[in-house]
Amino acid sequence: MEENVKEFLRFLRNNISNIEEQGGGGSDPKLPKFEISPREYLKFAEEELNRGSLASLINCIAHLKHAMDSQIDIFLYSINLLEEFKKKRLSFPKKIEFIEKIGIFRSKSLKKLNLIRNKMEHEYKKPTIEELDLYFDLVFSFIISLEQSIVAFNLSNEKLYSIKDDDWNNVGSLKIEYIREDPKFFIEWGMNKEEKQLEIHLDGTEKFQNCLNVFLLLQLKYAHLNDSYINSSLSLLIKD
Repeated sequence: MEENVKEFLRFLRNNISNIEEQGGGGSDPKLPKFEISPREYLKFAEEELNRGSLASLINCIAHLKHAMDSQIDIFLYSINLLEEFKKKRLSFPKKIEFIEKIGIFRSKSLKKLNLIRNKMEHEYKKPTIEELDLYFDLVFSFIISLEQSIVAFNLSNEKLYSIKDDDWNNVGSLKIEYIREDPKFFIEWGMNKEEKQLEIHLDGTEKFQNCLNVFLLLQLKYAHLNDSYINSSLSLLIKD
């Protein structure tokens, strides 16, 4: 990772407890026009699960797969990355890896979800109600997480913060903006009016993923997430 990116992440880690949101902006999410929504696929899956026959359980698997695939594509479209994934012909596992790296869904849950999915799709075993119940719950949670992330990235794609001292006086500032059209991140930060700037473009894959992760962490701070969790997450990104 480049030193200027590490410098920004260290700045954020060192000041996370003294950050106060000052404002921001955003717009309604841009979404693809799919004729069947992920929530409808979930409804179809639940109906098949309740029927309980072998044919219904197999249909349930298909609906859950469609629910998950379509929700990932909707999320990627909303942040203007879907065409990039299509252009590079990135597979479903690569999409899942991306979702994991930007911190949207717990990695152990994703691995469990993939294990169940692969077993049902490639080993041709009869699914059990218990397995499908777990699969359904994981897919449902996954879809909710992506829906919330769509809102976070679009309705608040520009955030302004002030940095406070121990007496709660302004001593620094932070601006982080996700520019969907490019796509890229524009970041300004600094203390005592000494501002620094960063532009993180999609071609810097690891840096770009880290910025997506940081953007979500800052949103979670105002959902009463403990600062120590954010600090530990930032340390993992910095790798020190």
